[in-house]
Amino acid sequence: MTTLSRRKFLALGASSAAAAASGYLLFDRNHQLITKINSPSAKITPSNHDVLVIFTLYGGNDGLNTIVPFQDPLYRQLRGSLALSASDVTALGKDDLYINNSLSNLQKMWASGKVAIVAGVSYPDPILSHFVSMDIWQAGSTDNTITTGWVGRYLDQLAAPTPTTAISIGTSVPPLAIGAKNSASSLLSTTPAPLPYLLDSATLKELSDQSQYQGMDLVYSASISNLLTLNDDLSHLFSGSTKATSMTSLGEISAATGGGASSYSAGASKDAQTIATLINAGLDTRVFTFSMSGFDTHVNEAEVHKADLKAADDAIATLFSTLNSTNRPRVTLLVYSEFGRRANVNGGLGTDHGTASVLFVVGDQVKGGIYGDYPSLSSLVDDNLKVTTDFRSVYAPLLDKVLQGDSKSALLGTYPTLTFV
Repeated sequence: MTTLSRRKFLALGASSAAAAASGYLLFDRNHQLITKINSPSAKITPSNHDVLVIFTLYGGNDGLNTIVPFQDPLYRQLRGSLALSASDVTALGKDDLYINNSLSNLQKMWASGKVAIVAGVSYPDPILSHFVSMDIWQAGSTDNTITTGWVGRYLDQLAAPTPTTAISIGTSVPPLAIGAKNSASSLLSTTPAPLPYLLDSATLKELSDQSQYQGMDLVYSASISNLLTLNDDLSHLFSGSTKATSMTSLGEISAATGGGASSYSAGASKDAQTIATLINAGLDTRVFTFSMSGFDTHVNEAEVHKADLKAADDAIATLFSTLNSTNRPRVTLLVYSEFGRRANVNGGLGTDHGTASVLFVVGDQVKGGIYGDYPSLSSLVDDNLKVTTDFRSVYAPLLDKVLQGDSKSALLGTYPTLTFV
């Protein structure tokens, strides 16, 4: 049997940033979620509230090659061989900006007025560390003493959140969804290849063997066991009927047979379909999170970045195409990354860690357009794009308008609010 250190166990068992403080909270949340799924008396009342889906692109997405100032001669001068060609981009028809053609589905939604592109996004005095920057984005604060996430603090505002009020697709809950009192539940992807590439089934089963552990290790072990059980329980939902009425229980849905989920590509698209299926099934979830990695493009960026953008674009399309006509208008999607890339190409035909980037807010309720000022290529700061939009100005309207929460409390302050919803 493979020996697993306590340190590795903690890293796998819960979000590493808050493992010791929140292990039991996450375990208890997942246990409650399993109980609700399996309870024949847990009736589903089709929800009519809005849903926020948060899609994280880990690694630092190159915003300059995502939404492109293609006609600016400085763009080609800075990017050299990494500069996109005319066949790689499509004009957005606004602010002389172009969209990378790898985002073909997003471009169609833009043409329908359902995409807000927020430019120049970061925070004051950006830090070029993946870990520090992601901590800031997920905490919703630049104060490094904060130990809760911005969605977690929203959950703490609610009088009686349920185990399904917030769900993170993955092996752990990201820090953004951990509050002082409440947390999201975590759910392994319930599609044909549910386990992330860093964890194989044998490792997870070993971690779930509670006979090996005591104390807090035992809590984490039980949590992983619950995740595997929940994954098995919900797999029935994805191979069967997803029709739900006010008289349908979650237990009845998971036990249903027949039908079947449509085929889809690997990776983030699987998680997007999981989320859409759960929404269509009538869960009372207000917030879903999922993610993909691969955007740390230091070398040979050209083809890697196009492939990554296409995978993200496929996931976005999968989410909205899987949602039925009743639920699609209720869903708003946030797509973001922890930072952008340097304006100039590096010696490895890639780009190094940068500052400001672009993000997307997508959905039927979104007022499409460009928000924030696209940073000037003639006014760089240490080869980086200037920050023109504070990321909390994006979070604030999502909290206030989509989630009907209190952004001042969740963000620990007041920020200018963008008007895309």
